[in-house]
Amino acid sequence: MQGAEQAGREFLHPPRNAIFGLNFPLGASARGVSRIKDLSFYLDAVLLSSEANNPGVEILISVPKQGVSHVARVVATDSGGHQFTASKKVEAQYTYGQYDCYPVCVPGITIVAPQSEDYVTDTFLLKMEIQDNPNPITSMTAYLDNNKIATSNGPTLQREISGAPQGTHILTVTGVDTQGLVYRIQENINIAISK
Repeated sequence: MQGAEQAGREFLHPPRNAIFGLNFPLGASARGVSRIKDLSFYLDAVLLSSEANNPGVEILISVPKQGVSHVARVVATDSGGHQFTASKKVEAQYTYGQYDCYPVCVPGITIVAPQSEDYVTDTFLLKMEIQDNPNPITSMTAYLDNNKIATSNGPTLQREISGAPQGTHILTVTGVDTQGLVYRIQENINIAISK
């Protein structure tokens, strides 16, 4: 960041080393030598948004491709004309969740069972699917925490899971299409815990 030591900005989102989808929040706050009059967001040197008279802003951005590095930059300008800048390299690793519609709809993973925050026994049905995908889905994989628990060779994943450990766990499901695009969703499930 360039500018006086007592002034500056904080690049709030995305956090460092985050793994995120094609659409995610980009947020920053700034403190100038005088009042902040403009906070501008850029992706690969293209202006996305400019917010007047607001020292803290969060916007939703869309990254056009998975696995390609982009540079997000925030420029804060105070009423005295001082500028403060911060940049981060960002890279989208997957299409997130179910039917993300910013700015256009993208197919995603539909959760049939279990639903997020469900309470299940140590034997439960896992059922996920990817519908209306523009490219055929070649595989799906499910993980409980970091342990692989099920795989399939297509757009549906249905398996009875047994012997799951008691407690609250992160269920992650990924899908891959013929173009190598990755679809990913995560949720918490509660195994063999009474409500």
